[in-house]
Amino acid sequence: MDRPKFVDHPEPNIVLRGGPLDGGRARVHNWEAVTLDAGSERCVYRPNGQLDTEYPTLNVYVFDHIETD
Repeated sequence: MDRPKFVDHPEPNIVLRGGPLDGGRARVHNWEAVTLDAGSERCVYRPNGQLDTEYPTLNVYVFDHIETD
């Protein structure tokens, strides 16, 4: 499964938790929901306002749902 270029970003500010992209690190510029491609699926992740335990400097975005056309 290919990840978008901004997942596993070299200077991440968020970590994705849950869903197909669990553990991916990305960079966002606004603290709002993001939609990311995960192969043939489009996954929505939402900020939960907490810092991660594994990456304590990164904010957590949790898996919300998969979008269908």
